[in-house]
Amino acid sequence: MAKKAYDWKIGEDPPKIDLHSLAKHRVYEEYLKHYIQVLNTNPKIPAFRLTLIDGFAGGGVYQDPRDSSLYPGSPLRLIRATEEATHTVNMNRLEKGVRNQLDLQADYYFVEKKKSNCDYLRWYLKEQGLESRFDQDIHLWKEDFIIALPKLIHCIEEKSKNRRL
Repeated sequence: MAKKAYDWKIGEDPPKIDLHSLAKHRVYEEYLKHYIQVLNTNPKIPAFRLTLIDGFAGGGVYQDPRDSSLYPGSPLRLIRATEEATHTVNMNRLEKGVRNQLDLQADYYFVEKKKSNCDYLRWYLKEQGLESRFDQDIHLWKEDFIIALPKLIHCIEEKSKNRRL
């Protein structure tokens, strides 16, 4: 039996997230935080460039099936995980007397092919206070991921040859 796709519509409650996705989010959040922390233990690294792509971004928020509370989806989780990791790196550096703080230079590409889902994601991230970052470091693309992939690669290559994906 085919799995029903998630649908978001502004003005309606977000869909309930599948329980296995809660675990998936925890895994990649912890991995991303650890990745940033490990690669930036050397205080001589002043800046760290990183590109994160979510090719199936959805509407950005769900209902938690356990209690019907709002549960942020992968776009906000990626943004917050990188912010938390940067804060941890900088606190560790301060504790060691290192004044050289890490400057994380992250770009986020959130690709979603369904217009109503993409509109909801834009609305949700705006509600989270991130609108000023649109088209700066947060890029929302309404497109099929397979079609968007060559353009994504080109954008990343144009930005920097030394960028981590």
